[in-house]
Amino acid sequence: MRNAMFGILTAICFCLPASAAAPPIRVMLLDGEQAGSYHNWQETSPYLKRMLDDTSIFQTDVVTAPPRGGDFTNFKPDWSKYQVIVLNYDAPDERWSDDLKASFEKYVRDGGGLVIVHAADNAFSNWREFNLMIGVGGWRGRNEKSGPHFYYKEGKLVADTSPGPAGRHGARLPIKMVNIVTDHPITKGLPKEWLHTADELYARMRGPGENMTVLSTAFSDPANKGTGYDEPMLIVLAYGKGRVFHTLLGHDLTALNCVGFMTTYQRGTEWAATGKVTQKIPDDFPTADKTSTRKAYDPPEGWGTRPATPAGGTRAGGAYATGRYRNLFVEAGHSQAEVTAKINAAFQQLFHGDPNTQTVYYETGRNENGLLAYLSDINNKDVRSEGMSYGMMIAVQMNKKVEFDALWNWSKTYMYNSSPTHPAYGFFSWSMRTDGKPNSESPAPDGEEYWVMALYFASARWGDGTGIYNYKAEADRLVSDMKNRGVITGPTGRGQTTEGPHFNAEHKMVRFTPNMKRPDHTDPSYHLPAFYELWARWGPAADRPFWAEAVKVSRDFIQKVTHPVTGLAPDYANFDGTPVASGFNKATANFGPDAWRTAANWAVDWSWWAADPRERQLSDKIQAFFESKGMETYGNRFTLDGNQTGGSHSTALVATNAIASLAATQPRAAKFVEALWNAPIPSGQFRYYDGMWYLMGLLHCSGEYRIWTPKWTGN
Repeated sequence: MRNAMFGILTAICFCLPASAAAPPIRVMLLDGEQAGSYHNWQETSPYLKRMLDDTSIFQTDVVTAPPRGGDFTNFKPDWSKYQVIVLNYDAPDERWSDDLKASFEKYVRDGGGLVIVHAADNAFSNWREFNLMIGVGGWRGRNEKSGPHFYYKEGKLVADTSPGPAGRHGARLPIKMVNIVTDHPITKGLPKEWLHTADELYARMRGPGENMTVLSTAFSDPANKGTGYDEPMLIVLAYGKGRVFHTLLGHDLTALNCVGFMTTYQRGTEWAATGKVTQKIPDDFPTADKTSTRKAYDPPEGWGTRPATPAGGTRAGGAYATGRYRNLFVEAGHSQAEVTAKINAAFQQLFHGDPNTQTVYYETGRNENGLLAYLSDINNKDVRSEGMSYGMMIAVQMNKKVEFDALWNWSKTYMYNSSPTHPAYGFFSWSMRTDGKPNSESPAPDGEEYWVMALYFASARWGDGTGIYNYKAEADRLVSDMKNRGVITGPTGRGQTTEGPHFNAEHKMVRFTPNMKRPDHTDPSYHLPAFYELWARWGPAADRPFWAEAVKVSRDFIQKVTHPVTGLAPDYANFDGTPVASGFNKATANFGPDAWRTAANWAVDWSWWAADPRERQLSDKIQAFFESKGMETYGNRFTLDGNQTGGSHSTALVATNAIASLAATQPRAAKFVEALWNAPIPSGQFRYYDGMWYLMGLLHCSGEYRIWTPKWTGN
């Protein structure tokens, strides 16, 4: 009878409905803000939620805080409904009211669990109780006053109180994790060492470190901007009755798709909520020399691109759609303050430095339209349409209206051909003496391209004025003439010539020159599909279909004209992509100073639009090629298949190769960004071309080279 009764009871137990099982652990996943586009909570939060829900022991609610500038009046989460809060959130101290902070403190102090994921430890740098909860944090002004730098040395935890900022990391690379506490519920049963996927290795983190136990560390390699110490990676803490699990891993979707991250995050969340861990170690957990991912957690197709806002570029549609721009310098571990200071120093020197050795910008008095200034090619002792338009693009990106207007005034006063009978009517002379007299009255279309784009952006940033400062009207007229202006034959200072529009209507491509007496061909570095996308939206309505076609044509052309292995383009090319050796310089069939810019063009196209994944492959190719030539020594002139034909190690090429990182997918991209960071501000004889690309490179790589959308577009 006893055995029969036992069998009946056992059967009853197994037949009980699921509701009789242990209730799920209630989790709040709090998101809504990060310090920059390099951390994209919109992408990572769904993955973090799914990782918990897939275990079947959690029930996860996502709570999204109001954005920066939003109304927090009614943001009063009911913490008490949850056993644990997962923070995928980074905001400054002033974002939360004192009452909201106090309610959060009480929740954790009274026994609520807390999980800190990656950049959540950047938040609230001056909120003392929050920093007691997380143990250590980085950035947002933290320094030695925030607490010691904790690290392991020779098996002992060191609290280093020496002065210095908090937070640094290098390029995203695989991380060798070492579990130094192996009997904690979170790490018990894990291998002593395991290989995590590519991620940011946070180092030099500072904080009070009270009631803190470091479970796992990783070596911060000085070769990758590291400290040379074993830095904390997984931490547990006590705050009152509350348990805190702090993982410094998890930068983006690549970092999240690691079975090691998933497992420690799931186990850490259970422990923070309950004080124990019931989950088993999965069979596919990483080993000491091999990482492990899961197909179900692969980033979506086309993502691998995006900057961590998507992590390596931008999400589908690019920055135009998302408003997010990668800051490659911050991704490499430099602070935003350092980045801003570097950009400002470069502008100050190149625009307002010593006139004999530093500046390229020169003010020359005033006329009825105001201040006049030119930007000079010091080496060639002239003023070029290329440089004037570059200077205006830099000025509008940096909100320097005085310099912008002065350059535009000089351009219109001296460079613009206003006579309807002149072959270059409606366009600008490409080369001028500094006294305002032309060397050549023919235009160079890349100058006009940059002028148009800079003028549209000026309309957005500052609004339209009158006369030459009606930026939209000036841009509309110029972009229309580039496509539609008729053929004019007439005299110039170099004799009679015939010139037409800047774009070949049949091929829908920009010309090297509109001079009809020269063979008709193009210059690969003049192809700017990122700009054409905007003209197809903002330009005169009748021409928008043409610019939409030009976008596609240029993207395809860039693939044709670049070498399939090296990624190098020639200075000049036919419309079918074959190189052109010009009559005056046979080297134009090779990779030279014009062609340096081509990589920057496809990279900004990827950054702004993320429409052509082939551009990512090109960035990888060209960076692999230059890496093979020596990062600090590669020359600047090559045959397309990679034989060096001369030249020095030029800052302009260093800059364009760094810009290529906006589209690159490989870890080597960080080397090119750091090479630009370490380059000095150009000075001396060659400071014009090197300097303009150095400064534009800083703007591109810092996420400060942006689309400025005019109000009149309706967007």
